Amino acid sequence: NCSQVLHHDENAVVPACAFRPGPNKGNLELASGGTDCQVFLWDVFKPKRPISSISTSTPETETGKAQVCNPPMVYSLSWSQSGSLLAAGLGDGSVSIMGIQNRNLVQTGHLPYAHDASVASVHFPSFCRDKSERVLFSGGSDGIVLCWDLGSNIVENETASPKSLFSPDLLKGSSKDATTTTDQSSLVQQTEGLSLDNPEILFGIGKGEKINWMESAKDNSNTLFVADTSNDITAYTIPMLLQ
Repeated sequence: NCSQVLHHDENAVVPACAFRPGPNKGNLELASGGTDCQVFLWDVFKPKRPISSISTSTPETETGKAQVCNPPMVYSLSWSQSGSLLAAGLGDGSVSIMGIQNRNLVQTGHLPYAHDASVASVHFPSFCRDKSERVLFSGGSDGIVLCWDLGSNIVENETASPKSLFSPDLLKGSSKDATTTTDQSSLVQQTEGLSLDNPEILFGIGKGEKINWMESAKDNSNTLFVADTSNDITAYTIPMLLQ
């Protein structure tokens, strides 16, 4: 029997939801994202109305390099390990980064040129969570997986770049397991040379097929699992330096 229902707009579809990890003082909090371009934060024990909501339709997404006819509907959500950051993959190819202030969702960053199609999956990888919350993977319907350093402007409590976690060959795009393709080179160039305070693409994986979802192993295997529109799930070993 259904005992609780959390509502978005009556005409909306809700493609994504994610429980907030971390110490929430006895509260069970859930984020949900819909085709109404809204992200809601819920207290599951008090579901009558959301604790907080935020729109992904910002002036930047409306006037920037958004894909024609693709509004910033929410297709995927992922929390950082501490529960202080929430990433949302949007239908216009961008990624929105939100923080929490007094249980209110606030926008702390935006990756406007992340993909050339909708972002079907965003993921804070398990193998980086104890080391850095600045690392985020995004996977798009353009068949590309990107690894981001969100920068210290977004992750204010981390000033050290996570580049030191990864093999130098990987960051140069010469790894056999995860490489930057020719199509991604222009994206990388857009972020190269920027201040380390700003988001930066660390490397990319040219998957080819449209990405459906990503997950990482919770052991020390440094493995990223990528599901696409084929019948395969591909496991990528991410070359990392010993910690």
